[in-house]
Amino acid sequence: MCKIFIVDDDIFLGEMLKYHLQLNPDYKVPLFNSQRLPFQSLPYYEIIRYR
Repeated sequence: MCKIFIVDDDIFLGEMLKYHLQLNPDYKVPLFNSQRLPFQSLPYYEIIRYR
């Protein structure tokens, strides 16, 4: 199982991305807004900005 964290301030976009990623049963996808998840708690992370 792969864990993919979504951190986004746009709730609609985050939920849409989470829905599509969870179509793969191997992915566990928690969604956070940018204020709720400190990046220091992750073992590693990558920041991707999509516009």
